Amino acid sequence: MMEINTGILQMKRALLHDARIQLKKEFVGIDYVIDEVLNNITPWYLFPYLQERPTIINLWGLTGVGKSSLVNRLIHLLDFENKYFRFDLGETFDREYSVKKKLANLFPTNSGIPMILAFDEFQHARTLDDVGGELDKGFIRSIWEILDSGKFTINHYSRHQASLSQLISMLTFMLGQGVVVKQGKVVERQRYFYSTLNERGMAYQQSTKLSKGKSKPEDHFFVSSIYMDELLDLSLGRFKSELDVKATIDTMDGPQTVKLLQEIYDRSLAPQTVDCSQSIVFIMGNLDEAYSMSHDLNPDISADAFHEQSLKINISTIKNALAKRFRQEQIGRLGNCHIIYPAFSKASFEAIIQLELTKIQNKVKELGIELHFDKSIISVIYSEGVFPTQGVRPLYTTIHQIIGSRLGKIISEQILSKDNASIHISWSRPDLVIDFISENQPLRTQRYTLILSLGKLRESTHDDMQAITAVHEAGHAILSMVLLKVLPQIVQSVSADDDSAGFVYSKVPWKYISRKEIPSRIAVMLGGLAAEEVVFGKDRVTTGASSDLCKATKFINHLIMESGLGDSLGYFQYETKASLHHLVADERHQGQAEKWLEEAYLLALNTLKTQQSWLIHLADFLSDNSLAGPEQLKQMALVYASQFDVDKLVQSDTQLYYRAQLKSLVNSVNNEMPAFWHESALSLNRINSPAA
Repeated sequence: MMEINTGILQMKRALLHDARIQLKKEFVGIDYVIDEVLNNITPWYLFPYLQERPTIINLWGLTGVGKSSLVNRLIHLLDFENKYFRFDLGETFDREYSVKKKLANLFPTNSGIPMILAFDEFQHARTLDDVGGELDKGFIRSIWEILDSGKFTINHYSRHQASLSQLISMLTFMLGQGVVVKQGKVVERQRYFYSTLNERGMAYQQSTKLSKGKSKPEDHFFVSSIYMDELLDLSLGRFKSELDVKATIDTMDGPQTVKLLQEIYDRSLAPQTVDCSQSIVFIMGNLDEAYSMSHDLNPDISADAFHEQSLKINISTIKNALAKRFRQEQIGRLGNCHIIYPAFSKASFEAIIQLELTKIQNKVKELGIELHFDKSIISVIYSEGVFPTQGVRPLYTTIHQIIGSRLGKIISEQILSKDNASIHISWSRPDLVIDFISENQPLRTQRYTLILSLGKLRESTHDDMQAITAVHEAGHAILSMVLLKVLPQIVQSVSADDDSAGFVYSKVPWKYISRKEIPSRIAVMLGGLAAEEVVFGKDRVTTGASSDLCKATKFINHLIMESGLGDSLGYFQYETKASLHHLVADERHQGQAEKWLEEAYLLALNTLKTQQSWLIHLADFLSDNSLAGPEQLKQMALVYASQFDVDKLVQSDTQLYYRAQLKSLVNSVNNEMPAFWHESALSLNRINSPAA
């Protein structure tokens, strides 16, 4: 029975407990992730020798959410830095050599012991291309072996092997010429030994740097000290140090020495098994296929909207995304421990900003200066620094630009003033305001004008472009409310995004598309074009609808060719994914697509003409203001909408048709069945109930 050291066990439990608390202080918005990671590593950390296969923990998320930094910090808190090995599979320069070399270096020192491996940027290890073809990624075969059994085989290639082979041949020849060795030293034919080596061009020193004191002239070592490092390298763990190699050879005669060198040489050529079975393996990566919003770099999209979308990602989503990059048996080796990072919400971003500002305050406090930040600072940093899909990295640079780049000057002036004032920093457009206060009395004020790139881009321009965009986006918003009964989360007529003058963000509560709603869906997509025609006239319609037309065409092609909602039933082939964005060449399908577009556009026009007062007033508001929120949209609907009930806006998919229709049919059928059938049905329900 293995004896358990209760003192070490208690220490490990305490480290895990403290690590959980500390990580939740340092990392915002990922408490669930921290709990899952620690829960999964606890059995291994406490009793690693009970583990026969690696514990695999997959961490997936958008860039900048803290996957790598969480693992790195955890390693430090658990005092495991000397047994932590990270591999960046995103490195493009000499990646194959780098991965192989790092894996080979695990042997022999770390083989068979508890350690932590991390494979970062794992999405780059893909073995399938975009169309499902095999990719040659032989250099990561060892990684898949680790994920499977925890063991992999390496061949130890070393530049020392050729040198040792030459040495063995030479020493064998010397013994054949009468050279005699005792206790590691040449005792007969020393002069012949050295002169022959010199003639053959082999550098050979008589003394050794490893012996204590000065070497004596009569010390003629059979194996020079210059080979000790090579022998240690090639012995693959047989010896612990060069001194250990030297001490062993110093006990041998000539044949014994040659035999030892041959064994070392043969061992270096043989494949070696590296045992990582008692390891924790972290797989970390960004899966764009799972995080469909990852390519949207618009800083005006709500962080909360992205956060809510990310919460819907589950293990099934992850495995489907992995299936586009890896073979099924490889996905199986990743196991089922997939920990999914949410996108940061607005509250999380604000908490991260506060955390960073607190760090700055604490550092300044070490200089004896009190530093205070007004809440307006958090607001301006958030507004200028948050790109929801890019995580915290852009935020850190913004904090430096707004605060850090000016802090040195502010602090130095305060130190030189010698008035012991505290520093209060706030934001009052367009200035960063620095107030120096002593005993609640303001002493002086400094102002720094900030040039806010995103803030400037978001300002209303009050020009034709904003007016056109206002009308266009108002059309989308009103049709979303009237035809789909979906209230937009935000409507913007000015955007900091270069690819969009404005946008409407609506979240449809249901996850399916029915044939009945097709005209309404397409009409909403064409609402901007229709609104421009209603307000400005057909001859004044602009080119701003290109992306809407592309989106509508792709939507229609998907319905006709892949979803069975067209007139022709079947799953039809298209040349490339890109061809979905265009009208198809097939005359039947193209005719139906054009018909749907025309009918939807007519629906959009007629609906907006009916709601013309609402359209004009909403567009006028957006021509003066850069955005409108859901409450403003509802208030305008109450005042200006025609025959529209705000209370009928859909809040969730529980309000819709399908479940209610199914239950209605069941009740109708039940009422028509004879009495004995009802008794049988009750028995069946009891059998199939969860309690049974």
